[in-house]
Amino acid sequence: INEIDQEFIDFAKKSPFLCEHFHLPLQSGSNSILKKMNRKYTAQEYLDKLYQLADLFPKATLGADVIVGFPGEGEKEFRETYDLIEKSPLNWLHIFPFSPRPGTPAEKMEPKIKPGAIKERINLLQHLHQKKRKLFLEKNLMEIRRVIIEEENHLHFKGLTDNYIQVLIGKETGVEFQKGKLVHARLLNLWGDLVLAEPLKEKEIVKTRS
Repeated sequence: INEIDQEFIDFAKKSPFLCEHFHLPLQSGSNSILKKMNRKYTAQEYLDKLYQLADLFPKATLGADVIVGFPGEGEKEFRETYDLIEKSPLNWLHIFPFSPRPGTPAEKMEPKIKPGAIKERINLLQHLHQKKRKLFLEKNLMEIRRVIIEEENHLHFKGLTDNYIQVLIGKETGVEFQKGKLVHARLLNLWGDLVLAEPLKEKEIVKTRS
């Protein structure tokens, strides 16, 4: 998070090559837990950086790592994390249960969190992630995005947009793409956690550039 400084913001404003996908590890939204983790930022500082990026890139995927069950994370500390994520522009989460590494200070920290409580908290965050991700995907429908083709099956080409949305492009249109091809596509409908998209014709691409 400390790498998102004014120099980076100034670069991001004018870069034509930057993809709209930012992953900013959070770990916890509780200041007391962040301090125990020896993190050099507060929950509010994290939020401030997020809002800066969201203002510049309102259609960007904003992701975070979250650790659940760090020693000392009671209901209050977990609720602080949950509330921060809920009100933030985050729309993608990697959620991990705390796992002590031998020889680290955290290995001996107390109190330890019961596995049942960790599982319950992970489920709550996963539901929140799904809700926020769905809202984000819906906000991107009918947008035209650059898509890198990653793989294919007998029905679809699967690709990733420049703002980190996984899309499917149907083969019924008769188009053929090679893996690694960069194409322009319009995002049409949700299909689970994927988005169905249609490739743009050359004249439509030229129009989007003008």
